[in-house]
Amino acid sequence: EYIISQMSLVSLRINCSSLPNSHLFYNTFIPNAHLQKLIITKGFSTHAAAQGFLKSYRNIRDLRIDHWTDETSNEILISAANNFRMLRTLSIPRVPTNPTELPIPSLQSIHIEMIFNAADFQAYASLHTNLRNISVKWIHEDLTHEIMDAISSQLPRLETLTFGPNFDLTMRLHETL
Repeated sequence: EYIISQMSLVSLRINCSSLPNSHLFYNTFIPNAHLQKLIITKGFSTHAAAQGFLKSYRNIRDLRIDHWTDETSNEILISAANNFRMLRTLSIPRVPTNPTELPIPSLQSIHIEMIFNAADFQAYASLHTNLRNISVKWIHEDLTHEIMDAISSQLPRLETLTFGPNFDLTMRLHETL
């Protein structure tokens, strides 16, 4: 951590799966004001590790998490909402079951690898009224027209909604309205 805090890194790719759980370890972190893009290749093993690590990087604008567990997913989203006041882009493996109700006000783009439950997706997306772009790679459950209408009405700034290779649907909302 000392090396990361002393460097002018603007982007960091890290495996966080074996970080310590002790809050004492994270209390020694020196915040890095330069870091803007954080890519976590393997998620945190505990809530404490997620919370402790993420609080040191308050200027993150782009957060990508390649893997997380159900046990830590909400904690990561809560930490992002509490710590990343300038977060613009969020890439997550999936929307957690019963997602947090804490919005990330600055969030403009979200990429989701897999949606297992359309209602959880709708609940999480509707918290972020500043969203301009939503990209979804795979959907395990069908999104109904009712859910799509609800999402588009709850997100007045939404411009682009993109679905991945298992859909032929990519629509630009402002063109169809």
